[in-house]
Amino acid sequence: SGGGSGGGSGGGSGGGAAGGNGGERLSTAAAEYGAGDLQSSGSGQDPKHSLATGKRYPTEATPGTILFMLRVVGCLRGIAITLGVSHSYLQTMRAHAQLAIRNAVLQDKKLQMTRNPPTNSSLQRRLLCRMRALIAANEGCALQVCVYRQGKVIANLAVGEYGPIDPRTISVDTLFNSFSCGKAVCALLVHIMCDQGWITSLDDLVADYWPVFAEGGSEKASCTVRMLLEHRSGLSAGTPVNAGINQLCQFDEMVDRIARGPLTEACGTSKYHTMTYGWLVGGFVQAVAAKEQLNFSYSQLVKSFITEKLGIEDHCMTNIPQESSSADGRLGSRIHERIASVTADSQLTSAASSTHDIFSQLGSMDSSDSRRIAGFDPRIFNDAQIREACIPSCNTHFSAYGLATIYAALAHDGSVHGRRVLSADYTARLKREVEKAPHQKDSWPLGFRKFRHAGRAKVSTFGFNGISNLTGLADPATSTSVAIMVNQVSPKPTATASLLHEVCSELKSGEIVWPNF
Repeated sequence: SGGGSGGGSGGGSGGGAAGGNGGERLSTAAAEYGAGDLQSSGSGQDPKHSLATGKRYPTEATPGTILFMLRVVGCLRGIAITLGVSHSYLQTMRAHAQLAIRNAVLQDKKLQMTRNPPTNSSLQRRLLCRMRALIAANEGCALQVCVYRQGKVIANLAVGEYGPIDPRTISVDTLFNSFSCGKAVCALLVHIMCDQGWITSLDDLVADYWPVFAEGGSEKASCTVRMLLEHRSGLSAGTPVNAGINQLCQFDEMVDRIARGPLTEACGTSKYHTMTYGWLVGGFVQAVAAKEQLNFSYSQLVKSFITEKLGIEDHCMTNIPQESSSADGRLGSRIHERIASVTADSQLTSAASSTHDIFSQLGSMDSSDSRRIAGFDPRIFNDAQIREACIPSCNTHFSAYGLATIYAALAHDGSVHGRRVLSADYTARLKREVEKAPHQKDSWPLGFRKFRHAGRAKVSTFGFNGISNLTGLADPATSTSVAIMVNQVSPKPTATASLLHEVCSELKSGEIVWPNF
């Protein structure tokens, strides 16, 4: 009834005579229709119901708030036509809708979460000040930073809100979609299997472990494990052109289609595999495990060989469990409530509405061929279907603590907190080979990106960054690891560059040149 009375007065004052009279004519017509029914029947039937159908009239059955909205929309449409201008009434109402949702969340005590208080250190004070300034400057809706040195956490902070319409304060346990940061997990699994002896050499042929990969042309048979790791398999644009969201969410189907498909460029060509990398490497490690009589899915392999080994099961997830995945249906719900929404800078959203290709605004990070696959608004990753799917190249969820822990082990001797993921010998060889590899734009030695420090002759720092503002890296020279999570996709990595500056300045480790080139 509140909506109905509000609609009547609001329609008259806010919408003018046209909006108010339109609603009155609708009510009058319905009343006359009801009166006619009653007169013809001569009965005392409820005038709110039609004699012919027994159903309530539209004005009685429709909530008052809906009638009010229709009156306002009609009014705005009439004004726009009269003035000869184009106007989106949804944009006009957007701010009010967001405010209503935010207020509803604030009133729901069950959804409230508290951020872990920071410890009192110089680095944390610097980072906290910078993070608050970045939030105030709209360089992110939520930020997380975690820093390890010599195997110990020296900073672990979270600032901001879960999303534009979710005012809950994030914590250090909040999960972020890390986009391409998850490619490092794919690469690490291959190194773990090499360390275990399951893969004899990185120069072995992929088809020796995964026979189906040799299908689709004789040239594919020459692809080595090293080529697969380093984005040189020749399948950077192997994602089917007509693949829809439902198909992209089917891990096994995508693995099979791409593995059997033809090359999209010459095998050995160094070209960033934006989407296909996760399916290729994920399918490969599944095949290797199967040869060892371990029929695990990619997600199970990550859990068994990485997250459980490092004690970060709650801080790294290849896909989010469904909300009904546990006996009482609460496990998935709790995890979904820990995920920060993916947001986008206004420059990108406005560009997307005109070009339909938001990723084309992100510089040279993704190859031009792969942009046609990823040419959609990144906020689509907030959809539950995508969150719950295993798409290793672009939807592994991390907290900064989880990602920094992985790189802390790699920066040290393959272990951290007394937990080992790689042997010390293999870790040392991996770091030596990465350091010796050329620091080039289209180069991903052993599956990682290299990061250059100003003032250092050697380039030994390695890791992987996600779209623009997400990154994780290991600096073996100082046994330091850093992970930064930002939930806002932006044209430039302003937040990451600023936070890395604070870390490098405080630790006196030499400024990281960001972006890489």
